[in-house]
Amino acid sequence: MANELTVDELEQFGINKHALASFDDAAKEAAIQAGIDEAYDYIRSVIAVPLVNPNAAVKTHMGRIAVFHLMSTRGMDAERDRLIVDNYERAIRFFTYVAKGVVTIGGAEPPPEGSVVGPGEIGDPEVFSNELRGF
Repeated sequence: MANELTVDELEQFGINKHALASFDDAAKEAAIQAGIDEAYDYIRSVIAVPLVNPNAAVKTHMGRIAVFHLMSTRGMDAERDRLIVDNYERAIRFFTYVAKGVVTIGGAEPPPEGSVVGPGEIGDPEVFSNELRGF
């Protein structure tokens, strides 16, 4: 189990504990690890991971990703679960901004010199066009 976010913190930063009551700790821990991994996929090009002592903002956004993964296992309802989806999208946007350098995480170290960072590196070309494709 990662130390970036605990099950107790998931209830503090992610969602009300009553909403998580139907899930066992193993499912919560798996969702937490998935949330941490997804967050790190965004930021490893600019920050050394794992984070040693992430701040509340980072934990909140990791928790929101974890809650999205956890609640997805029971099935999502577009209306009832709109807040969970919105929070997930906000969390992804936060980590995207960290990766682009728009937002900084206090106390985080840059990755070691010469480290391999993988896809999504800053400066990668965007695959986007406004041209009509004839669909």
